[in-house]
Amino acid sequence: MKIIADQNIPGLDGRLSDEVELLRLPGRQIDAASVRDATALLVRSVTPVDAKLVAGSTLRFVGSATAGIDHIDREALAAADIAFAHVPGSNANAVVEYVIAAIASVENYLDRLQQGGRVGVVGYGHVGRTLIARLSALGIGTLTYDPWLDPADVPGDAALADVLACDVVTLHPELTDRQPFPSRHLLDEGALGAFTQDQLLINASRGEVIDNHALCLRLQQPQAPRVVLDVWEGEPVVDPALLRRVDIGTPHVAGYSLDGKLRGMWMLIDALAKCCPQAVQRTGNSQNSGRRLL
Repeated sequence: MKIIADQNIPGLDGRLSDEVELLRLPGRQIDAASVRDATALLVRSVTPVDAKLVAGSTLRFVGSATAGIDHIDREALAAADIAFAHVPGSNANAVVEYVIAAIASVENYLDRLQQGGRVGVVGYGHVGRTLIARLSALGIGTLTYDPWLDPADVPGDAALADVLACDVVTLHPELTDRQPFPSRHLLDEGALGAFTQDQLLINASRGEVIDNHALCLRLQQPQAPRVVLDVWEGEPVVDPALLRRVDIGTPHVAGYSLDGKLRGMWMLIDALAKCCPQAVQRTGNSQNSGRRLL
């Protein structure tokens, strides 16, 4: 049995059975030839998994060690009868720490928030929930926008315009084109035009949630907001003009922590064991073992 894995997924050695031939590859080099005779494929976000990649392969399982899945064609996997799993929430703590560090690093925004300012959180998934809990513990108020959820289940539920008017706005929606609430270019020219010089905008979700061209133009206009970007349209290529104008620019590393990677690895191991039990070395509860590694 062969398993192909992105070389940046840690901790796999010793977790797989003796029956497994584990081949580690750079994520961007994984192609159809690589997976043709494999049973399972474990990727991160840099590997697009589509019908072309899996066509004619012996794959039974694809796992992505990421919370986001916009690089995965789930319909193609279902059509090929290939099981799929990902790891929502595995990197939530790391992303939250990035956001709070960004707030503390730009001007005096943390002081302003602790003196009565508010954070607008777009998206109440794993990251949004963890962030709001952390901000609440710091005594910082929040407003939240997530139109896919029942408002009764969203603390501080508010209209998008009200959330985008907060002192700090941080974006954590799933990237989706689904109607009636697509998030691609959720912040377009019009939405960006309403931001003021007193606001801080943070995006550590997906680059396409903001129209990057419109943002670059907005940052050249009067009373532009302060901006922190960890994600970019067209990754891994970054618009140098936009990079020069943001306060902090990082290469999609907010959730790229060792603890997040290890949590994601254990979640994939558990999912793989359900699909292909013979692939996994079982020596006790994997989640408990994973915590001892952290």
